[in-house]
Amino acid sequence: DMGRIVEMARNGHPLALETLKETALYLGQGLAPIIYGLNPEAIVIGGKIADAWPLVAGTLMDSLKGRVSPIYLKTIRIFASTLHVRPCLMGAIALVLAQDFAVPDIF
Repeated sequence: DMGRIVEMARNGHPLALETLKETALYLGQGLAPIIYGLNPEAIVIGGKIADAWPLVAGTLMDSLKGRVSPIYLKTIRIFASTLHVRPCLMGAIALVLAQDFAVPDIF
């Protein structure tokens, strides 16, 4: 389980730390075409890997630097989500509430 790997890496377990860094490397490989295709202003990393952000951020950025033009990397922000508890549920709630707080159609 990823939560256990993060916990072990925080406690200095070398294999767990190496596993997280390898995950960050592959995450960078997967994000590169998204950055080129969509040119987003920001990418928010969620899930258990976000809990290990201080351990993986450098590896992720190094992975991206080898695949993405510096012009793109200069303008994008990549950071860990602060929604640690059920971010999908939070998004679903936001969709439901948006209907109640949306501006009504006048015509």
